[in-house]
Amino acid sequence: MGNISLLGLPRRIWLKGCRQWGFHQYLSPLVPAPQGRKWVFLVGAYNSGTTLLNTLLGQHPSISTLPYEGVALASKLDRPEDYGWPRMWHKCIEHLGPRPGEGAQVAQRSLREWGMCFDRSKLVFVEKSIVNAVRIPWLIQHFQPAYFIHMVRNGYAVAEGIQRRTNGQAPGGQYSIADCAYQWAEANRIVRESLVEYPRALTVYYEDLAEDPLAQLARIAAFLELDNEWTSNISELKVHGVTAPLNNQNPRRLARLCQGDLEAIEAAAGEELARYGYGRPIPTGKREE
Repeated sequence: MGNISLLGLPRRIWLKGCRQWGFHQYLSPLVPAPQGRKWVFLVGAYNSGTTLLNTLLGQHPSISTLPYEGVALASKLDRPEDYGWPRMWHKCIEHLGPRPGEGAQVAQRSLREWGMCFDRSKLVFVEKSIVNAVRIPWLIQHFQPAYFIHMVRNGYAVAEGIQRRTNGQAPGGQYSIADCAYQWAEANRIVRESLVEYPRALTVYYEDLAEDPLAQLARIAAFLELDNEWTSNISELKVHGVTAPLNNQNPRRLARLCQGDLEAIEAAAGEELARYGYGRPIPTGKREE
């Protein structure tokens, strides 16, 4: 199938139609759900590098990825944006899981809708939705065999990124840096506790991926029981619409934080920062614009 969708359209055009007009929602009852695939869910905090990893995994000949978060293509799964909380699901977590008694029905609908968007010539489907951190038990139950890759990144850098990326979109115009840090901490805590005894889970650190992507991709290939082969040069990739060399973006983000930011981040997320070994960076003493 390659770059051609189920209906013979170029896959890029088909996916755009699915996201904007819901083509797949109308047709999914007519198409069987995909069988015999490995489902891989990328989970972690916002701004942790899951989009980067999703792009990298798409370079494997056996893996199909999506250009959007999967929840944007699943009609029965709510997003925090639906409740006015972009990139801040801990503020509306009670609304984000399937309702009692609807888990199997929602899973079957999501299987069909996602199945129409993935490349069915591939054996492995990779889905990335940050909010799925709160749905891990449901995913384990209904998407067998389910694999999870937990992406972890420096919480100071992530808090800065969430605040910056939501500026002007958040209620009141901007989230506090403490709220952003708490969102990072809650995401990692919930993912970790949900997967603590689950055998098909792998933790990948953003910093390790940026430093030596080939080594981390080899780990992931082994975890997914795939050949360690990648179809293109990964030293430069297009992520978030920008083509750039693959390198660690943390220093730029950390340089934007002042002393007050660091103290607020530590008050909100100190236990999780310590757990993952992220120490306080040297503050610049001012906010860089």
